Amino acid sequence: MPVLNHAARTGWRWQGLDFHNPPWRRLWKTLSQTFSFGATIRVIGTSRPIANCPLTISTSAINNTGGHYHNTNRPKSQLSTSISGPWSNNSLTNVYTGPNGSTTIYSKASSIGQREQLVVCPQRPEGICTTASVNVRYNDIYYVEEKSEWIHVGGRSEHGGNDYSHWMTLGGAYGIYYAAQQYLQMNPSQGKIAVNDMALQFGGVFDIHFNWGPPHDTHDRGTAVDVRANGGEYSIPENNLAQMVERCLFNGSIPGTANTGVHSQGTSNQHIHCRWPDPAP
Repeated sequence: MPVLNHAARTGWRWQGLDFHNPPWRRLWKTLSQTFSFGATIRVIGTSRPIANCPLTISTSAINNTGGHYHNTNRPKSQLSTSISGPWSNNSLTNVYTGPNGSTTIYSKASSIGQREQLVVCPQRPEGICTTASVNVRYNDIYYVEEKSEWIHVGGRSEHGGNDYSHWMTLGGAYGIYYAAQQYLQMNPSQGKIAVNDMALQFGGVFDIHFNWGPPHDTHDRGTAVDVRANGGEYSIPENNLAQMVERCLFNGSIPGTANTGVHSQGTSNQHIHCRWPDPAP
């Protein structure tokens, strides 16, 4: 029997494995985007395909990736042999290659930004399993470093600290930068502001209760930021709240209190939430 080919040689062709095209848009609300990948089985060292070869295909989430450093019940993508499902959280077995040695598998990405692993194994004793790493993420968010205008606050160990919870799109990052700069020019004695949650490293669900779900939903796309206003270090004073909100709006944030305004008012979590439009698909 011929030995089946490993991906590092010439056997696999992967399509669309960076699950960010088309980009996500509120996946935890609208269900997940679906992507396809193709696989071809060939005899090692040749271009000869192996037809009607049974495969087992599985996917798993890789712990401590995407800004999630809590791993219990971590979601993962689902698999199907049809774009319309049914979808499975378990391995697919007895998936056969066609006459040309190829097959197509569909993967429905979870709403969690993370790295995942796809494993494809020919169901033959001489078969060699193939593994591919998959980034489930937005590809247009970037780390927003501390600047002379602000410090980072609010990072928690379950999300990797401040380095993994301060990511934004360029539009959102420039929006809050100019808003902060203008606010501080109007209030030079304050010195800086303190920026709390933006988005996690890969985007997707920002689960403030570490349960893989909402309610921190507007922080999934890298377009929102929370500015401290609870009396802590570099907090926006009570009599300047409206002024900071106005600076966000002036620099393009979305109107309406749910998008730009004072949230959790009167509590120890009081903050100014500024959200900019999502990038065009």
